[in-house]
Amino acid sequence: AIARGLNRSEKPLLIIGGGVKLGNAAEEMTDLVEKGRVPFVCTMMGVGSVHSANGYNLGFIGTHGNELANRMIHQADFILAVGTRFTDRSTPLTAELAPLATIAQIDIDPTSIGKNIAVDYPYVADVREALRDILPLVAPHEETAWTERIRSERTTIEQNLPDGGCGQAGQLIRQIQEIMAAETTVVADVGLNQIWTVRTWQSRSPRSLITSGGMGTMGFALPAAIGAQIGTPERQVLVISGDGGLYMNIQELATISYYRLPIKIVCLNNGNLGMIRQIQDLFYDGRLSSIELAGPDLVAIARGFGIPARRIAKDQNPTEALAEMASVQGPYLLDCEIDPDNYVFPIVPPGRANRDMIFGMGD
Repeated sequence: AIARGLNRSEKPLLIIGGGVKLGNAAEEMTDLVEKGRVPFVCTMMGVGSVHSANGYNLGFIGTHGNELANRMIHQADFILAVGTRFTDRSTPLTAELAPLATIAQIDIDPTSIGKNIAVDYPYVADVREALRDILPLVAPHEETAWTERIRSERTTIEQNLPDGGCGQAGQLIRQIQEIMAAETTVVADVGLNQIWTVRTWQSRSPRSLITSGGMGTMGFALPAAIGAQIGTPERQVLVISGDGGLYMNIQELATISYYRLPIKIVCLNNGNLGMIRQIQDLFYDGRLSSIELAGPDLVAIARGFGIPARRIAKDQNPTEALAEMASVQGPYLLDCEIDPDNYVFPIVPPGRANRDMIFGMGD
């Protein structure tokens, strides 16, 4: 029934959740996308399950999601959601999610099926086995008005938001990816640095982007990167963290230094708890409280642990510093000054539908 609904739909869309990675179903999910020629969006935890640059990726959905993903999900007529719970971060107002769509949901946890949104085709199963069963039944979609609409919307958005809505921080992350190995594992912390990374980094293989979803645990990136480096010593591992998250487990620099783990650490340092600052600025009339960080000298701290380090100012060309970081064989810390007003747009206000995005401070 799911395959039949997918085949008959004129405006199909896949939602890929973190369960695709947990269920080791990235290969099957990729096959479904490419065989059916179906565009997809991801939850934050689903990012990286399928190659970001294969032409079908619309980005990730939710409060801080990509405009194209948030816009097109409301126009779909059939949605297949795999390994996702429809949480309030990905679908803030579930009552207004895709009102014209028939919805199918596959999850191994029966309590997640239909918990947050009404589902027409519930399928409790291991996602890998379910996708293997569905794949032979799926027919490829032809070029239609739907794909043309997506293409047109994508072009318009890219013209209006050339930096992807992430400003200076997004541009820096793109430059960092250019100098890193193609098979780099990036570990993002929690906060604006996380959103900048998830919206900008182009994942090329499953599990190559690791972050903390659900409750969102600040301080996650540094110890998680240690595990990623030890577990996959053949891969380059990169930490992208904010200053707030980095301070929470900064003592792990001792572990990195002691074992000479070749982890590259980039601190996007805006001197604030950036995500809280943006929320206070936008939704609490600019009443900023308890968000400024009297940060220490991170370069001095890193060097004190025996780790080479460097700082770049927000108006400084980062090319030389990035080249130095890439050339160092062991660990390295790069402290990057980011303008505290470098927010993420668009953003979905609390209690509003995905399509109700705002695009700047004046909206």
